[in-house]
Amino acid sequence: MTAEKVVLWNAGAGSAARSETAQRQLALQPGTKVIVTHSAEDARQATLQALKTGIREILVAGGDGSINTIGEQIIRSGCHDTVLSILPIGTGNDLARELGIPLDPVEAVEMLTAAPVRRIDAIDVEFEGGRRIALNTFSAGNTGKYTQALTAEEKERWGAWCFVRGAIDVLQDLECYELTVQEQDGAPFQIEVLNLFLANGPGSGGGLMVAPPARLNDGLLDLVAICDGPPLDIAELAASYMLGDFLDHELVVHRRVTGLKLQSTRPLAGAIDGLELEGSRFSLQLLPAVLQVRCAPNAPALLPVRQEVTG
Repeated sequence: MTAEKVVLWNAGAGSAARSETAQRQLALQPGTKVIVTHSAEDARQATLQALKTGIREILVAGGDGSINTIGEQIIRSGCHDTVLSILPIGTGNDLARELGIPLDPVEAVEMLTAAPVRRIDAIDVEFEGGRRIALNTFSAGNTGKYTQALTAEEKERWGAWCFVRGAIDVLQDLECYELTVQEQDGAPFQIEVLNLFLANGPGSGGGLMVAPPARLNDGLLDLVAICDGPPLDIAELAASYMLGDFLDHELVVHRRVTGLKLQSTRPLAGAIDGLELEGSRFSLQLLPAVLQVRCAPNAPALLPVRQEVTG
């Protein structure tokens, strides 16, 4: 039987070894071919081959990095009718959470069998090192330090509040970045930031809400910049985060945009969907309704069908 769906299974994903039952379930589905990948290049080549042979659904078994690699390849290839499905076996699983996909692999397989298909936006990211596509979030600044300061036990105990816990632990070791920011065709402005996010979806870093209003299919991106300030004000910001109203804090810049240019006075450490990059100049642009995905009927980070922006 000719394969209609390809499963790209990342052997190095966080919980791949504990997800063998889900892998067997997928292999038994009619018209499904399972391919085990061992690197990002493996995944890219397998995606290209699947698209060339007319496969119209690719299921990624992996984390946000694997999903980004394969989703980017689908978008770059111009195969806008190809459906991307996600089996979350990584560590952060942000996009899966936002699409309402169960984090238990067996439950996810069962749900995806009859899940509806929706279109989502993406972010085109151009910088000195090249060009990438972010499906969920572009982040830059000190974001990596927050979670790196936590042990696995602390992450489990603090859950979504580990952003706050991490901020307390690394408060004395934060770097400040001087940025020039230009929104679309607006006038550039200067800010000094500790962290900056350009969010397509609301979550980052394993379920941390960095842009609660963001929706993956609303035709907009959420700029959230955490500015530098006195330690007491930063501590107050952490408290605001816990209360869920941090976007209104005086140290936070929140705008809704379709594009953005950033220039830093020194190299800026960044990431797209958890994949690290670095640059001093970034051009980021919304790609509306550019990718089809399977999701829960009431996915938390999607506008209802009647409200979605179709590009």
